[in-house]
Amino acid sequence: MRMLPRRSLAPLGVVALVAASVFAGPAGAATADDYPSWDDVTKAKSSASATAAEVARVSDALDDLDATAAALGADAVAASETSAQRASELADAEKHVSALTSRLSEAEDEEQQASQTAGAVAARLARNGDSATLRLAMSEDPGSLLQSLSSLEQLTSVSRRALDTASRARGTVASLRADAEEAERVRQDRAAAAAQAADAAAAASAEADEAVAETTARQKTLYSQLATLKDTSAKVEKDYRQGQEMARVAREQQAAAEAQAAKDEAARQARAAASASGTGSGGSSSAASSTGSSSGSASSGSGSSGGSGSSGGSGSSGASSQDRSPAAAQAYASSRVSARGWGQEQFSCLVKLWNKESGWNYQATNPSSLAYGIPQALPGGKMITAGADWRTNPRTQVDWGLSYIADVYGTPCSAWSHSQATNWY
Repeated sequence: MRMLPRRSLAPLGVVALVAASVFAGPAGAATADDYPSWDDVTKAKSSASATAAEVARVSDALDDLDATAAALGADAVAASETSAQRASELADAEKHVSALTSRLSEAEDEEQQASQTAGAVAARLARNGDSATLRLAMSEDPGSLLQSLSSLEQLTSVSRRALDTASRARGTVASLRADAEEAERVRQDRAAAAAQAADAAAAASAEADEAVAETTARQKTLYSQLATLKDTSAKVEKDYRQGQEMARVAREQQAAAEAQAAKDEAARQARAAASASGTGSGGSSSAASSTGSSSGSASSGSGSSGGSGSSGGSGSSGASSQDRSPAAAQAYASSRVSARGWGQEQFSCLVKLWNKESGWNYQATNPSSLAYGIPQALPGGKMITAGADWRTNPRTQVDWGLSYIADVYGTPCSAWSHSQATNWY
């Protein structure tokens, strides 16, 4: 579900800012004293204006809490993806070192054999050359003289070729040895980078995991406070907040789709004008370009199709004892689809949609955009509205994804049809 062009992996700080921008909360992370207390809530019930002000304060606190948790999760996802890339680069370097080492060993064997051959030929030339010289000096038979000269020339030629072969073999060994030494230096550098990236990923994951419990507890309190202030329930307030976020996503989605449609129409008109002026071949090329851009256009709701199976974080807070396999995620999704009143055909569409997006892997990460999770949310921090454990809990991701589909497309089959037509949803 992409609506932003593919881009290179962003630095972790940038990713955090992107995730934080999902919510319009305060710039800095709140401390415990910054959060509204129950005394504040009770006092605010004294008047309508005080209640409204306290509702705004609690909402701002939720914005700040969600933005901070989303940023920490996004940092963990980005750090894990970087670690996976560094590990892949190290594996490539190790393969290169292994291949060069094998080639060097073979070349050394060939060089040793060539040197032995050259030595043997040289020794034979030394022995036979002396006797041939003596025969030349004492021979009175012209035929014998010519035969001796021919044998000496042949032996000299064989010796020269053997020496040349040995020389080339030594050159090959020297070149391969230099290449192997450089490859080993690169391998060591990449090993250090991979270790550093792994440590950074572990630290980011631990920090994000640690924030899950605190965020969940504070969210629960803040939603309860909102419910008290507005005489509703915590569930109603949470559902309303998530609905507001989905509505914003839908507006962005529609705006991006309209912008892409306008771009495609402008390209179509340009091709038509070019064709009318006799430059149809150029228009044909433009058409192919436009088609490609359409399928790669961005989605503000979810990430691009085909997120990789690389880990988006090793943490497990919120889902430590939960089966997080694709099969378990599908089973949970099936129950939630039924709970929404959708039929089996809608679940079949959902299975195909998220098979395409992520293979139902809760850690699937698009390396270009960092779209994340089973629904490939872009950025993954959007799923904070469904739960602070969005990075590690497939059920949270499924809940968010189904809400997104319901609000933006109505049903999974509509989302699947859109994905088939545009390659994003």
